[in-house]
Amino acid sequence: MKAGDTVQIAYVDGIRHWIYATVVTPNEDGSALVVIQHPGNSEHNVMKFVTKAQIRTKADAEAELANVKPAPGEHMDSFRKRQLSVMAQIDRLSEED
Repeated sequence: MKAGDTVQIAYVDGIRHWIYATVVTPNEDGSALVVIQHPGNSEHNVMKFVTKAQIRTKADAEAELANVKPAPGEHMDSFRKRQLSVMAQIDRLSEED
């Protein structure tokens, strides 16, 4: 992870979900200072410090996609939509060096 990379950060506003952010200053321990880049979110353009556990990189999202399995009784169309959603998120994340 380097300055300028697009990552996702865990965000809680009633429910936990992922929002996009740009890395400003990465730290050796995997934490980073980021600027939230998620139009429509109340913290859009806000700078904040996040821990490694709160950051999802492209590699993290790709690993998650590889492990996605249909929920018991889930229709395959629904499962494929979830896969496509994760793939679309991956496309917006920066490659890792």
